[in-house]
Amino acid sequence: MNVSNRLFRALTSGALLLVALLILSVCVAAQQKKPITKTGLLAALQHGGLTATEMMREIQRYGVDFQLTPQIEAELRRAGATPAVLRAVGANYRTSNPTPSPVNTPTPRVPVKAPEPAPPPIQIGAVVQDLTPTSAAALGLAPRGVLVSTVEPDTLAQRAGLERRDVITAVNDAAVGDTNDLRSRLAQLARQHTNVFTLTVVRDGSTIKLSTGGDAPAAKTETTVRATEAGSFELKATGGRLGLRAAPPTPELSARFKLTNVKGLIVILAETNAPAGAAGIRPGDVLEKINGKDVRTQEDAEKALSKTESGRVRLRVRRGDDSFNVDLLPRT
Repeated sequence: MNVSNRLFRALTSGALLLVALLILSVCVAAQQKKPITKTGLLAALQHGGLTATEMMREIQRYGVDFQLTPQIEAELRRAGATPAVLRAVGANYRTSNPTPSPVNTPTPRVPVKAPEPAPPPIQIGAVVQDLTPTSAAALGLAPRGVLVSTVEPDTLAQRAGLERRDVITAVNDAAVGDTNDLRSRLAQLARQHTNVFTLTVVRDGSTIKLSTGGDAPAAKTETTVRATEAGSFELKATGGRLGLRAAPPTPELSARFKLTNVKGLIVILAETNAPAGAAGIRPGDVLEKINGKDVRTQEDAEKALSKTESGRVRLRVRRGDDSFNVDLLPRT
């Protein structure tokens, strides 16, 4: 007995409406090549229109659009599904809109942005060389640092006050052991797009700090106390501003900065992009000397600043237990 005869008998057995719907859904699925739905499969099982072998063949041909969960498996078993039909259902799950195979799906091309070329190291305008053991011994120094041979006019080096036979030992407090270190430090500054930095230099046995100054406008930065602190005053040189305010020691200031036995002027403000701030001077530092003169009062400072030679101001600065010289080039 063929399939058509069995379907006819089913239609005449009182399930006309359900079987007609089943036939319609199967025909539509076959024409559109869509997977069999759970509802259609349950109806086919309940009304016995197909044998288990024929049902397996249809499932393998078109697939099913649902996954065989324990709950659905129980429903199908109750409807009369054999173990073979259940295995076919579990092995032939397909979606109605299958995802294209990755093999046939073109991979979108993501444009790769070429890295920007690194800017060249800053040129400070000085001819330098490694400090050899021989030259270091002649200068009475350890063989660490970069020896300045020549300073070019109208350059950052000249602006900072760098001199021939100076030994550069640090840039912005980062140690410089040889010319490769110096080149690396200057390249890093170039990437930061700044030409404002400090050089730690050994000159005639003394360690001093020099500032390149740069072209940035002076921006006032107060870190700990107000610039208008009572009794403070601005240190002004004949050649321009230093961006520095100081005050004679008082019990309140000494306590605020945790200072004892202060012999000098306490720094109240060092403007960030002015010569003082760029050289690394900061609030709480103590100015012991200006241009070689002891300073204890505003009058002492003004007298010492009036005797500035070669356009530069030399400060003797104490910070904690350390004491060092800093050369500043006033800016108009």
